[in-house]
Order: sequence, then structure tokens, then C-alpha cells
Amino acid sequence: MINKVFAPTSCILGEGIYFDESSRHIYWVDIINSIIYRKNVDLLNDSYDFFSIGSMPSAVLSVEDEIITFVDRFGIGHFDLNTHVTELLYDTPYTESSGFRANDAVKLQDGSMLYGTMYFKPGDKSGNLYRLESGKVNEIEDLSFSIPNTFIELEENILISDSLEQRVYSLNKDFKNKIVKTLWKDFSDENYTPDGGCVDRNGNIYISMWDGFCVRVFDKDAKLKYKIELPVPRPTNCILVDERWLYVTSAREGMSEESLNLYPSSGNVFVVDLGAVSDQ
Repeated sequence: MINKVFAPTSCILGEGIYFDESSRHIYWVDIINSIIYRKNVDLLNDSYDFFSIGSMPSAVLSVEDEIITFVDRFGIGHFDLNTHVTELLYDTPYTESSGFRANDAVKLQDGSMLYGTMYFKPGDKSGNLYRLESGKVNEIEDLSFSIPNTFIELEENILISDSLEQRVYSLNKDFKNKIVKTLWKDFSDENYTPDGGCVDRNGNIYISMWDGFCVRVFDKDAKLKYKIELPVPRPTNCILVDERWLYVTSAREGMSEESLNLYPSSGNVFVVDLGAVSDQ
């Protein structure tokens, strides 16, 4: 499989990737620099757009009528691509007033939005899961994650990883009753940890591996099918376009000067031609 740089952004913490089918734009964020990026997938040069948000956006949830909906350290907001005005729509009802931010998120098939939060020093305190439905953000009780990632919606469940624990969990989607968290895949014996991911039409599950130099592809039962190698140690998230092209964000955060010299493409967005592999 051939991979190449799609956008040479050198993000400190690239994340939150989203594909808008109508405009064929890929959106992603640099959480640390509070920037949302945009680039058309059919554009073959290195140019891209970027918008300074100022509130640590961590995931793009949707793009409709030139409005980006995203989650940031304060809650769920809008960014108007025409006026460049940012508006906070819903506050996250944190139990503590400071020290937390949002991390990964997903817009679910039922139209609600699910996201996780984390403490700036994740080893000290855990974050929570929140869901926006019917104009209100509610905490999902009795569920905590130190670094919530992945947020892949499947037919009957949602996969959410805790990158600090190096584990992926499966959560049922019965939000009217108790959400049950069960172990789906344990990576705690490895030197890498699960980060963001996506799923294709055949149910193949793609998970970026922080410190793993790859995206690993699993079936619904968590059995490894194959891995997609990348030229950077810290891929962070991925999205499929046209069931063939895998776009992958990456990070430079926490890397030594020596590592950055060895892997200078860290922080860029990559595109991988999967060919017919995703049809398997």
C-alpha cells in the first residue's frame, strides 16, 4: 500500500479528522495550536486552509451549510466559514471548573453527539463521557476514561479506547438505560496504544496506533486482519474516503529532537491508497 503526504501541516497534535462528502473536504484539527484545517481531497498540491479557533478544538463533528460543528475545551461550538465567527452552543457540564478539555468525539447515527473529556494531566484524574441530545448535554453516569479516543459507532455498539490504559472498550447504545462498558481489545503489553479510528462498509475497523507507526485493521471480533505502516511513530486518527483512500492525522507532541529529526514528517496528514484491500 502506497502512502504519501496529503497536507504538510506539522501539527503538534493533529486529530479529529472528518470528511464532508458534499464538498469533498477533509477537516482536521491541531488541538494544541487551536486550529481547524481544511483541504479538498481532489486537490493535488500542498495548499490547504486553516482557521484559528482559540479554544483547543479536538474533533470536527459535522459540516453543514458552511458551518463547522466541533467540540472543544468548553463544549460544542460552531465556526462559520463565511464570517469566521466562532460561537459556543453548549457548555460541557464539568463537575470541576478547570483542568479538563474535550478529546475525541463522534456524531451518532441517531443525530446525537458523543464525546469524551480528559484532564490535562491524565494520570491524575479521569475524564467523562457526554452526549448532546435534544439541545442538552448530559454526562453518561458511572463511566470514566483517562484519555478517551477511537469513538467508532458500529451496528450494535460503540468502540471507545482509553489510551492511557492501552485498551479498547465496547459500549452498548442503550442510552435510555445503563451503558455497559466491556473490554474489546487489550494492548497493555504493547509499546503502542490505540488512538482514533474509523470503520468501512464491510465492518473492518481501522485504529491508529500512537507510538506504533501504523494503523491496525481488525474485524468486529477484534481479530487483527493486517496493518498499514506509516513513516511516523504517532498516527492519531483516520477516515476513509470512497472506501479506498485512508487519510491519517499524526502528532509531534512529546517527541524528542532526535525523534523529530528521524521522522520529520510527524504532524502531517497522510493518504494511503488501500486499493482493493478495503473490499476484503
